Amino acid sequence: MGSTDTEDARRALEDIAARRRQVDAANAAPLPWWYLVGTAAGLWAIGASQDFSTSASIMAAGLVLFIATNTGLERSRRVRSRARIPGVWLVAAGAIGVLLVVDIGVLIAARLAHAPRPNTIAGAAMALTFVALAVCIQRITRARLRVGRG
Repeated sequence: MGSTDTEDARRALEDIAARRRQVDAANAAPLPWWYLVGTAAGLWAIGASQDFSTSASIMAAGLVLFIATNTGLERSRRVRSRARIPGVWLVAAGAIGVLLVVDIGVLIAARLAHAPRPNTIAGAAMALTFVALAVCIQRITRARLRVGRG
C-alpha cells in the first residue's frame, strides 16, 4: 500500500467533485423559455377548458402540452438534476399551494364580478404565477448553490 492507493483515492475524489459540479451546473442552469411558455400554456388551457363546450379536447391539449414540456426539460438537461437540496419538497408543496390559492382566489373574484370566462381568467393568473414562481425558485436555487451545497 502506498502511492497507488493514494493516487486512486485522489482520482476518485476528483471524479466525485467533477460530477458534483456537473449536477450543480444543471441545477443552476436557467430554465429554457420554451419550458416556461409551454407549461404556462398547458396550465392556462387546463383552466380555460371549463369555459368552453369543447372542454375535454382543450383539457387534453393542455395536459399533453404540460407533460411534453416537462418531459422535454428532463431530456434536454445534459446531467439529470438529482441533487439533494434540503427543503425541496417543502418548496414544491408551497409553490403548488400558492398556485391553487391564486387559481381559486381569482376564480372566485371573477365569478363575483360576473366576468366572462372566469375559468380562463383564473387559468391565466395561475399560468403567470407559475412563471413567476419558477423564475424565483430558480434564482433561489442558484444562490444556494453559490453559497454552498444546499
